[in-house]
Amino acid sequence: MGQFEFQGYSFANAKEMEVAKKEAESVEYIKAKLDFRDREKLRKMYDSLCEKQSFITPIGIALMSEMHKELSMYSVQAVPGVPVTVPIELKKSSSGKLTNNFIKESQKREERKKELRDTKLRNSRIINVFLTLVIIAMFGVVLFGNTNAFRDKEEKLQDKYSSWQQQLQEKEQELNEREQALKE
Repeated sequence: MGQFEFQGYSFANAKEMEVAKKEAESVEYIKAKLDFRDREKLRKMYDSLCEKQSFITPIGIALMSEMHKELSMYSVQAVPGVPVTVPIELKKSSSGKLTNNFIKESQKREERKKELRDTKLRNSRIINVFLTLVIIAMFGVVLFGNTNAFRDKEEKLQDKYSSWQQQLQEKEQELNEREQALKE
């Protein structure tokens, strides 16, 4: 860790700490002058800071992140992400080549992101298959179950017709008996 500390952050050299101090002053000035509830002014300030890439230390990035969260909560439009640029002198070793640590960490981050995406994709597929099976099962129950709405109506209709048929047969038998009685 660096010997130069400022606002809970440790910097590798005095130059980086001085940049952080200047950004801290800018952050304080912006917070004092800008009303975060005025979304229009907040959006203009955020866009301006993003365009100029004004902040490069964690202190400035924290303000940008705070502004991004505030805008994202109440904005209908998508808010562009906070631009983070790592200064070249931090990325390169003294020989001018990218350090092995930096390369390895970048590769690890990319691998973790890929694993996370793959896991999410797999889980999404499993959930989709499960929900599709549930929907198919629901249709099966409706169509082939004992309490099928179509069967219930059909049975009621058949019961109604069978009771009419029985009544007709009884009336026909009664009429036949009367006819017999009249013939005798």
